[in-house]
Amino acid sequence: MDKSDCIQPHAGQLLGKIPLRLAFPHVVSTWRTKDPIEIGCGSTQLGSRPWLGRKGYFDDSMSDEDFMSEVDRIKSKHDI
Repeated sequence: MDKSDCIQPHAGQLLGKIPLRLAFPHVVSTWRTKDPIEIGCGSTQLGSRPWLGRKGYFDDSMSDEDFMSEVDRIKSKHDI
């Protein structure tokens, strides 16, 4: 078995693990494509997308200056 046996096109995409996918054809997610973890857990929604004109979930929660001030306060308080 070589690389070409394990990676093949399927439904317009190049997929790997072909022997494993063929071994379990009854599993619903067998031919599911691999997505980055942040897509599956929903955290992609939290980040800003300036190129789309969309702010992130946390963009308005605290200014950079307030954040750095709080970092300095905590470092001082805990002798870090």
